[in-house]
Amino acid sequence: MVSIDTVRQILKDLFNFDAELNPLYGELDDNFLATAGSGEKSILKIMHDDCKEQHVDLQCQAIAHLASISNQLNLPRVITTEAGQPYSIVSVDGVDRLVWLLRYCPGTLLAEFTPHTDVMIRSFGHTIGLIDVRLKSFTHSAMRQGHQWELTRATASRSLVKNLTGNVARQVDSVLQHFENITAKKLEHLRHSVIHNDANDYNVLVNFSKNGDAIVDGLFDFGDITYQPTICEVAIALAYLVLNKDDPFTVCARFLEGYNEINPLRGDELSVLYDLIMTRISVSIAIASARRRNNPSALYNNSSIDPAVDALSLLANQSPRMAECLFRQTCSLDT
Repeated sequence: MVSIDTVRQILKDLFNFDAELNPLYGELDDNFLATAGSGEKSILKIMHDDCKEQHVDLQCQAIAHLASISNQLNLPRVITTEAGQPYSIVSVDGVDRLVWLLRYCPGTLLAEFTPHTDVMIRSFGHTIGLIDVRLKSFTHSAMRQGHQWELTRATASRSLVKNLTGNVARQVDSVLQHFENITAKKLEHLRHSVIHNDANDYNVLVNFSKNGDAIVDGLFDFGDITYQPTICEVAIALAYLVLNKDDPFTVCARFLEGYNEINPLRGDELSVLYDLIMTRISVSIAIASARRRNNPSALYNNSSIDPAVDALSLLANQSPRMAECLFRQTCSLDT
């Protein structure tokens, strides 16, 4: 972790302001909440030393591309340096690190908010739909990232099943094998676009509408943004939304109502949605189990596995055909 004194000096040198600093969780990067004397908040990100400049540039340009819908949504905004640059390279403890600053997005994390009402779930779909529609026209030289969280690369996670045991191992491996043998081939022919790729419940923000309803209006952390089949965006959001839910298909239907209203889904996309939700949950379990083995004390890894295992088991006992029929009916397509 970079020292507070070092971070304070970076803020002063690059952005010319002083702030109270508080460390935030980061899987690889050093992140800090910076609160200025005026009360204005921002997030300073000091990227890990292996981070490529094009990776940060991809995020900065994607966030700028979404500026046209910032009046409708609670999205991050890049705060440029005193030199007018979106990011800078700074020597931190003798190592060059990419540094950039983002507007703080207010709200409560979806993971920490209850209850998940129908209105809120629909608004979540609506918000993701707005983002996906805007990102349709976005391109970048680094948009094909090729990392382990891309659903099209889910097969690679089968090597991590060795960290699991018993029925969980068998179930996860079965899902990933099904993806490898059947689902992956179908994805090649679907529409593709740049997607956020990580609308998990710790990256999604809940606020209150003028009517007093809890709604999802914000999304942050664009670190996994990539070019994928567009339906993967929906599957990823739903893979986390169904956690701790007794009736996952109803939850999916409410989300799809909001999303489809903004970005209408197609029959070939809905035909793979159930499999993709199962695949994302399985990938999450496999990766979290590997991380838990390497770092048993990591709270995030430990807390993320059990709800995912329960959700996977519940979904596995449902009918894929019934799921597709419900999805098509929700999106006003023939069943």
